Amino acid sequence: MGGVLSLRQAAYLFVGAVLTALILLIKPIPVVVRVALAVPPLLLSIAMAFARPYGTSMELFIMITARYLTRNKKLYLRGDD
Repeated sequence: MGGVLSLRQAAYLFVGAVLTALILLIKPIPVVVRVALAVPPLLLSIAMAFARPYGTSMELFIMITARYLTRNKKLYLRGDD
């Protein structure tokens, strides 16, 4: 590990930090709920910036997984012999 962040990584981390800050600044919601709502965007932005599942970028991995899960599935039934 180490080195300089790429522009894409910095953008993901910036967007995650902004979303987290906006969620934490919502006043009428209790602090525990705000923190619970703020953690997923923060973790998602960290995963998008740094995770490399199977050696690919997280964007490509999500796209391939979505395409796989939404593909046309054909059901073949064996006929009576």
